[in-house]
Amino acid sequence: MDRLQHLAKLKEQFKQLRVTTVKPKNTNKQLPKGCADFRYSRTFQIQARRAVLAKGGVA
Repeated sequence: MDRLQHLAKLKEQFKQLRVTTVKPKNTNKQLPKGCADFRYSRTFQIQARRAVLAKGGVA
């Protein structure tokens, strides 16, 4: 079996898996809510502004 035949066989197997597997319900609940980067959070921005003011800077 050459490489192209092997890839075609794998493609068929994945296609079959996609057809037979059941989609999970409520996928939105499984996703994380909010941004993963904490620097965009309101509390971090407030603390950063306070730190700049404490150092004598302008925020």
